[in-house]
Amino acid sequence: MMKTANDSLVIIANEVKSGSLVLDVGCGAGNLGKLLKEKSCRIWGIEYDDENAAAALASGCYEKVLRLDLNNFTEKDLSNEFDYVICADVLEHLISPEQAAAKLKNCLKQNGGFIISVPNVTHASIKTNLLLNDWTYTELGIMDKTHLRFFTAASLADFISNQGLLIERWLYTTLPADGYQPYKLKDLPVEIADYIRQDPYAEIMQFIVISRPVMSGYETIE
Repeated sequence: MMKTANDSLVIIANEVKSGSLVLDVGCGAGNLGKLLKEKSCRIWGIEYDDENAAAALASGCYEKVLRLDLNNFTEKDLSNEFDYVICADVLEHLISPEQAAAKLKNCLKQNGGFIISVPNVTHASIKTNLLLNDWTYTELGIMDKTHLRFFTAASLADFISNQGLLIERWLYTTLPADGYQPYKLKDLPVEIADYIRQDPYAEIMQFIVISRPVMSGYETIE
């Protein structure tokens, strides 16, 4: 697979220590697993779609791929303690991401890392289209038609804090301000378009958060 610096999976893989035991939540066909395998990681996957689960397992990168519904599972379905739990563009698809994250956190080792990526609903293109009374879903991207939940930087920070996780750092992928929505910044009055462009989150497509459980005595993820 082609690697780019603006690819969330590449960014996430770079944050994982070589040789780690990783739970790839919503692993799809296994693209993240392929990157982690290059770092000699041991990888388990969770995937609801049968075809994707079969493809991930066939890749040879995963020790196990569990066919689970993230809206309805228990920790008993996961018998390991992981160095990292990764939810790469997964939580926004769930009915209750809070419940899923709480269960997944319990699968971490004491000093484990919880890595989350989600789309940024405050991207300039979304604001532009809302101002023009448009909320068009797309096949992919921030407005993917399968998204059930939407996050800003502030709401994501609250979500993570409420899970008993401590944010270590924020990483990002970017997308030009006009994005993929029907209306563009040029369709707005100049002063409004300029105001939107000045927002520090205007061209952020995905938030990627590196976090760990809040526990005294632990300072960093190795």
